[in-house]
Amino acid sequence: MANLLMQTVREMESEGYRPDDIIFIGTMEGLECTWEQFTLTANKDYDDGYGWAEVNRNLIIAFKDGAIMKRGEYDGAEWWDMHLPFKRPEVTGPMDDPFDDGYDAWD
Repeated sequence: MANLLMQTVREMESEGYRPDDIIFIGTMEGLECTWEQFTLTANKDYDDGYGWAEVNRNLIIAFKDGAIMKRGEYDGAEWWDMHLPFKRPEVTGPMDDPFDDGYDAWD
């Protein structure tokens, strides 16, 4: 069992986010709620194990810096996936072959 609100707060804190950093809670289909509304409705336990998903699979939380939390699900097991905003690598080089990941499969 998991509590959606506690799970959400824990994931946010682990990435350094606070409720003040949120700019959107809802779905890309246009459903939306405030943090205050979310805390009231999400403060309940649900079965996050295998079986079927109980939390809206389209639920997202977006932050001021462009990061987004999306629901992850596999065979009914559920969790938050954090998608951080893109940051350009400090050091780059040419990519000669988009199929080559730089690792030798035989090593």
